[in-house]
Amino acid sequence: SLKKRNDWKISIYSSDFDKKVEIESIDKIRYDGSLDLIKAVIKLMRPEFGMDIYLESNVPPGSGLGGSATIAVVVAGMLNHFKEDKFDNYELANIAYQAERVELAISGGWQDQYAAAFGGFNFIEFKKDDIIVHPLNIKEETIYELECSTLLCYTGQTRNSGNIAGRQAKAYKSKKQKVSNALDKTRDFAIDMKNVLLK
Repeated sequence: SLKKRNDWKISIYSSDFDKKVEIESIDKIRYDGSLDLIKAVIKLMRPEFGMDIYLESNVPPGSGLGGSATIAVVVAGMLNHFKEDKFDNYELANIAYQAERVELAISGGWQDQYAAAFGGFNFIEFKKDDIIVHPLNIKEETIYELECSTLLCYTGQTRNSGNIAGRQAKAYKSKKQKVSNALDKTRDFAIDMKNVLLK
């Protein structure tokens, strides 16, 4: 939740990390390891008001379910609500990406930000100079069948996806054929999944 203030102060509370950050104004934002992703989104969007932000998630941090990208999109979406000239979903996804990948230099791709910004079932094409989101018109009974066939388990273990993505990118750049083949297979799986869901 986000509540506008009558001053320029920014207060952020995360119940997941049990952390609270108080900042005098946007110009005083500093990255210090405490709720930096939220600070980065605010810094990029530059709202012209102070605010109290309260964050709580049903997904444990480090679970591998795109929680950080989702939080970034949520904060951008809340700030967007107060804009006159509103951003579309592509722009919100890009702000979340810029906050995480550029502003904070955390390794990773674009997919989580776009999945969070658009929601639902989509086939997303990541091209060299463009990203295109194709919403999939999947039958309701197919979605129900998929939900009934899916089991989500929490092992209690966490991991840093930025570290994994960093190793992957390094291996890809060194032209390791095994990594390139695995990425090609992952792309082919996505195309197969789209076709099966639509059929």
